Amino acid sequence: MDELLVGHLAPERLVVTTRRPEDGSPRITVTYRLLREARVLLFFVLGEAKSAAVASSLRRNAADPTPAALAMPPRGRSVWVLDRAAASLVLA
Repeated sequence: MDELLVGHLAPERLVVTTRRPEDGSPRITVTYRLLREARVLLFFVLGEAKSAAVASSLRRNAADPTPAALAMPPRGRSVWVLDRAAASLVLA
């Protein structure tokens, strides 16, 4: 979700244009505002390397919220689809 960091540059916008860091190609990305206004936000996460980020994202009122936690809609709902490895710290 590195792209979500762009949302801090234009918090009033729903989408912003930016450049891909790897090759400078143009792209359009959504901002936190758009994601937070969603009725349903889906997260698909695979792999043990993401397990700490998943656990942190699902922790309420974390001192240092992840981009996924900041994106969760306050009035909508978030659906998380995780493989066993990604869910390992949530299930512990």
